[in-house]
Amino acid sequence: MDASASKATYTEQQSLDADRFQVSVGCLRINGGEFPYSFLRIRPGVCILPVIGEGPDARTVLISQFRPATDSVQVELPAGAIDPGEQPVQTAKRELAEETGYTARELVDLGPFHPSPGATAETIHLFLARCDAHAGETHQDPSESIRGREATLAEFAALIASGEFRHGAGLAAYARAVARGLIEPPSPEKGARR
Repeated sequence: MDASASKATYTEQQSLDADRFQVSVGCLRINGGEFPYSFLRIRPGVCILPVIGEGPDARTVLISQFRPATDSVQVELPAGAIDPGEQPVQTAKRELAEETGYTARELVDLGPFHPSPGATAETIHLFLARCDAHAGETHQDPSESIRGREATLAEFAALIASGEFRHGAGLAAYARAVARGLIEPPSPEKGARR
């Protein structure tokens, strides 16, 4: 780490509550100067990559829901905020069941990540869930209208490659799972451009 970065300090001057978030407004002191700086505090959350089956026939569960921030329906992986007093693994089990109806037979902790550390203090804990083949009932919040569907991991990878899948936490969960050898990425098609 650069020595000047380790001497940087942030002083909060004001904290504004805005529904699910807090806006921290303050002053960043770095490189001998003072600069206005603000960021969002967002409750920590989880994102789960469900995996049903093994090998080339393995599937995942994708969800679709309307997101006001982008004014569009987004394709995502199951995710949600951690309730006060709840551990990330408990939230992952709860959100997976609520949004997809699937239960995790095994939950693999893929670690936390920070989706946008320049703008938010948000931490999202990533998990891979090995699930049984049958889903139960979903239990969505009244403010949610989630539609789920199964896709092969190859179909999921194609959605990522095409840019249709844009869910940051879902991209991070997939990348971590592949990097750790927990799922096999599909091999590139013959003749595909590299």
